[in-house]
Parts: sequence; C-alpha cells; structure tokens
Amino acid sequence: QVKGLSHVSLSVVCKAVAVMSEDLLVDVIPQAWELLLEFDNEVTATAAVVFILAGVRVPVHTSDVMTRELTHPDPNTRLNAILRFQVLWQSRYQAWPRMEEGAQLTFKVPPHGIEFTLPSPKIGVESLPVVDPPWMPHFKTNVDEVTVNQIQHRSFVTATRTRRKLQAEMVRSALEAEEKKRRIERENFLLTTVPVTIQAAYEPALHHVSADDHEEEFGGEEVEADVGRVGTHHVAVAQQLFPSCLCSAVLTIIHLLDDPAVTPDGIAVYEAAQQVIWSCLVEDSALFLRFFLEKLTRERQDVMIRLLRRLVRFIPRLPSQAAFALYNYMVGYVMFYVRSPQEASQDHIASALSILWTVVPSIQGILFKDIKQIFRKEQCDSALLVTANVPSAKNIIVHGPGGLDGGGIPSQFPIQEDTQFCQILQESLDFFGISENEHKYYFLVDHKTNQIHNLQSYVRDFYFFKRAQYPQLLMIHMEPDAAYDALQRQAVTLKLLEIGKVLMAWSILKRPDQVAQRVFFLHEELTKLPSFPRKALEADFNLYKGGAMGK
Repeated sequence: QVKGLSHVSLSVVCKAVAVMSEDLLVDVIPQAWELLLEFDNEVTATAAVVFILAGVRVPVHTSDVMTRELTHPDPNTRLNAILRFQVLWQSRYQAWPRMEEGAQLTFKVPPHGIEFTLPSPKIGVESLPVVDPPWMPHFKTNVDEVTVNQIQHRSFVTATRTRRKLQAEMVRSALEAEEKKRRIERENFLLTTVPVTIQAAYEPALHHVSADDHEEEFGGEEVEADVGRVGTHHVAVAQQLFPSCLCSAVLTIIHLLDDPAVTPDGIAVYEAAQQVIWSCLVEDSALFLRFFLEKLTRERQDVMIRLLRRLVRFIPRLPSQAAFALYNYMVGYVMFYVRSPQEASQDHIASALSILWTVVPSIQGILFKDIKQIFRKEQCDSALLVTANVPSAKNIIVHGPGGLDGGGIPSQFPIQEDTQFCQILQESLDFFGISENEHKYYFLVDHKTNQIHNLQSYVRDFYFFKRAQYPQLLMIHMEPDAAYDALQRQAVTLKLLEIGKVLMAWSILKRPDQVAQRVFFLHEELTKLPSFPRKALEADFNLYKGGAMGK
C-alpha cells in the first residue's frame, strides 16, 4: 500500500520545529488545527504533532486558538473543538518519533510546574488488575491430562475404572467452578475504567524473561546464554509530549459539561465533553489534571478548586486510577500548606478536604490504619484526620504591639492541655504593660498565617509539638468591629475544616469492604482522643449575630 504525500509539508515542519522562528510557527498553527479532523490518518497525526510542538514554542497563541474554538457561539464548532482536543490527546506519543533524530538534545521541553510533592508511600491502590484479560493468551487445561497426572503422582495407584471416573468428575467440577468464578469476576469488573489500548499493546517478547521460567525446558548453559541476550536488548519506549498550554483546555471542556446545546446532527456538546474527559482520565489522569495542579498554588486557586468539584460532581464514580491520582495530589497540596503555612492556608486546606472526601468512594484499598501511618509520617494528620492525636506545643512566643520589627523583647509562655488563648492574652497584656482601658483593642494573631484566634479556643488544638520550634503570635491593635468580622470568617473556616475531616472519615467508613475492622479502629481512635467530640462540635454562639456574616 502506497502512502499519500499530503502530510509532507507538515512533516517538514515537525523536522525543523527546533530551528524555526516563532513567527513562522504562529502562521502554521491555524492550518494544523483545521487539519486535525481530516480523514487521512497521516495528515491528522502530523498536524497534531505540529500543534503539540507549537504548544511548547508559542504556548500563548496555541492556547488562544483552542479557547476561541471551545467557546465559540456555534455548538457545532464547540463539538469539533472537543474532538480536535481528543485527537491531540491521542497523538501525545507521536511527537518525538516524528521529529528529527536526537531532537531531545535540541528541543527542550519545560518541566511541569507542580510545587508540591506526593505522600510517600502513596495512599490506596492505583487500579485493580484486569480479570482474565481477553488480550492475553489463554491456556486451557485438559481434564484427562490432569486426571492422569494426579494418578501418576500418587504413592498408591488405584487403577479401577470407578475410581478413575470419580476422580475425573472431581477434576471436571473443579475446573467448572473455577470457570464460573472467573465469569462472575469478569461480569463485576468495569472494563470501561481500563485503558484497553495501552493494556492490549502488551508484548511479552519486549519484556525480560527470568531464567526460572525456562529451567524445565532448557539446560543451564542455554538459559544463561538466552538471559544474556535478553538482558543486552534495550527496548525503546515512546515518551509522551503534551505541554501545559494544551492541558489548559481542560478547564473549558469541564465548563462544557453544563452545555445543553445540540448540533444539527443531534449530538449533545456535553455528552462529547464527558466522553473525552472520561477517556483522558482513564488513560492518564495525572497528565489530564496537571494544569489544575500547577495553578493550585499560584493563581485562581478558588476557580481551580471549583472546577475540580464540578468534575467530581458530574462524574461521581471516577476511574480508580483518576481517584487515586487526585486524592494523592490533594493530600500533597495539603502537605504543602502544612509545611509552609501562609495567609489563607486554612481556607485552601478546607477546600482540599471538600474534594478529598468526595473521591474516597472511587479509591481502592484505602484503610484507616494506612492513612494514619502515612499522614503521621508526613506530619499532616492534624489537618486531615478527625482522629489525629498529636501532642501540643510546650511553649508559645508572643510578640508585643511593635511586632517582630519593633525591637521589643517577646514573651514566652508554657502551654498546658487546658490552656486557652484568653489566658495567653491576659498574661501578655500584663507582661507588656498595656493599660486596662486598651485591653479590648488587642487580639492574638498568628505570625505566619495572619489568622486571628478566638480567645475561648484551646491552644493545643492549633499548635502542635515540633522539635526546637515554637509557635509565634502577634499582639495586634485592632478595632473590635474589624476583629469581630475576622473572628466570624475564621469560625466558618474552622467549621469547614472539621466538617471535611468528619466527612472523609464517614466516606471511608461507608466502603463495603472490611466494615467491622474500620468501625473498631475508628471507635478505638476516638475513645483515646482528648479533643473529640469537643473540637468537632464546639461553636461560639456569640459570633452568630451581627457582623458581616451573622444573622
């Protein structure tokens, strides 16, 4: 079969993209975008590679083209834009093979910009193995051979006809039971959550074979020679290339899940968006979510969290690998703010918890015991678990009205289990010599997060023991009305945090597997917890009236 030459001009661009000027590449982008839905597979694949490479060189222009098409008033244009994104996604492995040989040395791709790390080890199981995959070779066992082999290995052979027939029936019934078990497992397994194309591309010849598998067939010298030949053969695995500017289109596609428009052909836009999102989540969920993860710690964080919640709400039963990736990345996001607290970090942790508990039902192999050990190792259990039992800090440092730069000498106070912030404030006012008339204008604020503290709260609920580190508070002069509004906002944030922790524990508890173990473990942990249920239930009713958020 002779291939066409229609793709030659685009192939030249693929070969020369490392040395082309950006102006020429900008002129090629619209043509490559239009050719993504051509009937010729070579033209489509080459155009997709050109567009992907342009996303590395000129990301702004590439992103503008995609956004303009995905937000076009015509529903048919929006549908075609979704299908073009799917073609780009499917061509992510073809970029490097279609470029010039050794292009990795000259064409530099910027790494991802995710600022937080994942928990170690990761929580849950990424995906369950496929039950009896149809793309793997099947080996059927002959009943008569099994019967003969079993009889030959017996020390006393019973050669009567009745005995042989009985044993054959037993073996046959065992094989039928095994086949029935496999059939039930196949019926219960969701094959749509598996990247079938990637799984079916498994080639045993490309993988190393151990010598133990061939000891019965070959001699020792032949096995060693064969292993040596296999060990020296390196299989080149294709690397994917999909820049972040193309991942930015995911935001608009998720918006299209609420698009009720229908094309003249009777195809709903939201249905096409849902199918594309599902296939991307099944094949490579971490890559699909990469743009969200890069922006979570930078800009428009509330928009990213809102879109992730919309995605989970629209697809409540995510593929297990997608739920696994999203859960672990959101835990890493919480770890980022726990290790480097900053202003509004409590709000970000509460937003992450609102996503974490919704994806728990889709994760395989998540247990209270495992997450307790992992969260404690990562020192984020107090932010994520309602059962966290972390010792409180031993001392706390309070800076006077001048702050850290005022030059004053700070005060240090010991912390007991029942120490409240009102006691710390009273002792600080006495230490710094604040007149009694000014007492109502001073409040305690955290040095790093700028978080105001309710005077009736317990210090041990907020500050935990860290070796050679003491929490620092600032005594701030503030108008009572402004402080009241800040306390209201802080109370809402803390309540969202506690609700998120309780909902995550409830989601794990609702899982159908190992229910008794989960209940007993949770009950044992809660009975040992000194702050439960006080911390989860307490509320300052004085903050419910007046102010910016009161009734």
